[in-house]
Amino acid sequence: MKKKPEGVKAVKKPVPVVPTDYKMLQELKHMNETLIEIKDILDNMWRDRRPS
Repeated sequence: MKKKPEGVKAVKKPVPVVPTDYKMLQELKHMNETLIEIKDILDNMWRDRRPS
């Protein structure tokens, strides 16, 4: 195993910030549900477009 050169420290990756605020979590959940609904609509439109 190689020895690290002097003065070189391990770089810590920043920890992702988790929204602990309940209202914010509810907002994110709602946004996620909305995006899923939009995706479903677009998938259905695309399916209808394709020749059978």
